[in-house]
Amino acid sequence: IEKNITKFSAEQLLMSEEIFPGILKKMIVQNDGKIDFKGNREEWAREYLKHFVDQTKKRAKDMIEKFVKKFKVSEQVIPKAISEILAIINSPSAIILLEGDLGSGKTTFVKYFVEYFDLNDNVTSPTFTIQNIYGANIFHYDIYQIGLNDFIKLGLFEMFSEKGYHLVEWANIDLATMLKRYGFDFFHIKIIANQDTNYRIYQVSNEWQI
Repeated sequence: IEKNITKFSAEQLLMSEEIFPGILKKMIVQNDGKIDFKGNREEWAREYLKHFVDQTKKRAKDMIEKFVKKFKVSEQVIPKAISEILAIINSPSAIILLEGDLGSGKTTFVKYFVEYFDLNDNVTSPTFTIQNIYGANIFHYDIYQIGLNDFIKLGLFEMFSEKGYHLVEWANIDLATMLKRYGFDFFHIKIIANQDTNYRIYQVSNEWQI
């Protein structure tokens, strides 16, 4: 531990909250430009080690919690992909943000999503109706025409509190940020279409993907 300390100047240690939190800084003093310790060095070492372990656990937890999973799909296997995505979501309620270029297959995804629950509803893009509801608890939105501000003004943002699946076409980072701000978790599905093939990539994450 003492060897690691010598890699930093006393000034760096005292200024860097990220490297050494306040409790450790209080145990470091400058003595003629050199690093020295207050009190018992073993106590300092225990505090340093505890901080290091805590930070390592936090990083590991973040790595586990944030994920990106990719599915390469043709239309024939979309139902299987949806089954696997629902296994990832593992909840009867979720907000699913759909992002993709025009014609990438956002509405097609919703169509097969609805069919997965054995519903015979006619699935169409709610470009002008803004919201469609299938069965009792599948909500389908499109914010392309109205944008986020009008979406909120119409009271549709509040609908995310309703139990069920909420699928939003033309979702964007502004909506994702707003959801986080108000404590809503979401799944972001980026749909990438290749015009030269019949395949699409579903890129699924529990964070907004840049």
